Amino acid sequence: MEKEKNTHECANEQVYCLFEGRHELPQNNGVVFNAVVNPADIAGIEAQASDFVAKLGDDVDGITVYVTGLTVGTVSLIKACANKGVGLTLLHYNAATGEYMPQEAISVGQSL
Repeated sequence: MEKEKNTHECANEQVYCLFEGRHELPQNNGVVFNAVVNPADIAGIEAQASDFVAKLGDDVDGITVYVTGLTVGTVSLIKACANKGVGLTLLHYNAATGEYMPQEAISVGQSL
């Protein structure tokens, strides 16, 4: 089944996978969390998400992320993007259609 393409990209936006190796995904720029994480270590997960967003650089307006794992990872990434004003679109898998559904979580420039 062909996967839905993300049409919500903005200029200078990159596409990532939240966790490595959880699902077969279309081409992307890499992963947010590439190591096994302890879901009870919320502070550690938030630090990893903040480090990831900080390393994106100032030329990245926003990111699109295939949601492939833990809710705590998704929430941590939302917080990190909001704190830096990085736009975030989440792509959720729809098992019934085999496609990804986009959900804008943070508009470019929006912050907490």
